[in-house]
Amino acid sequence: MQKYFHSWKELYDSYLKGYCEWRKDAGEGAEKDIQARKDLCLKLTNMPDGPCVVEWNMAL
Repeated sequence: MQKYFHSWKELYDSYLKGYCEWRKDAGEGAEKDIQARKDLCLKLTNMPDGPCVVEWNMAL
């Protein structure tokens, strides 16, 4: 992931963009599902003990 993205935000933004493109063509309930994914990404970003507290550029 570090090779293709420069931050957690960039990773989540890319994920949401791809999900939105796929989901909007996948039928009924798309807006609700898209919003749920956006809410989940925001929750993960703001969690005090979530994945985003790990330094993005940490040596792996």
